[in-house]
Amino acid sequence: PTPFLLHLNPARINYILVSHQDPDLCASIPKFEEFVSPDLQIITHSRAAVLLPHYGIKAPYFNIDANNWQLTLKSGRVLKFVFTPYMHFPGSFMTYDTKSKILFSGDVFGGLSFDWSLYANEYYPEAMKAFHENYMPSRTILENAMNKLRKLDISMIAPQHGSIINKDIDKYIDILANLECGDYLLVD
Repeated sequence: PTPFLLHLNPARINYILVSHQDPDLCASIPKFEEFVSPDLQIITHSRAAVLLPHYGIKAPYFNIDANNWQLTLKSGRVLKFVFTPYMHFPGSFMTYDTKSKILFSGDVFGGLSFDWSLYANEYYPEAMKAFHENYMPSRTILENAMNKLRKLDISMIAPQHGSIINKDIDKYIDILANLECGDYLLVD
């Protein structure tokens, strides 16, 4: 079988979601601009939009905070955006597909592991903790975001770094809601 992406016509790509401004997300966007739709829009938060031009990005921005935290695609499908400030950038957000109920969580729910697996296994909670302890600013900020997620009917979590979480969603939300990280790790 041929991978799905080989069948995708790049000219049909109308949006690139940028959940925060880090180079691992943004540095290649100018290359994408060369072959995707001329109507391309960068979906991001206004706090990131001020930094993204430094990568050489030319496409216009769709600022989620100025558009009721959602985007309706041409097909009628609705993407909702969950604002997760300081996780780990002031304008960070997650994307929730209301049809598939998949949460594209950016860096949140990511994991650090030498034994990577496409789907989260019994060792993934520890990998996830290791990542968040080092990259997230505080338990208070994590807990605030997790409380927002508890209101969603999530079928799957797809983080930018790490494994896809396709079961026990509430367990993973609870782990992060109670994780000591960032300022809780400060010692004299």
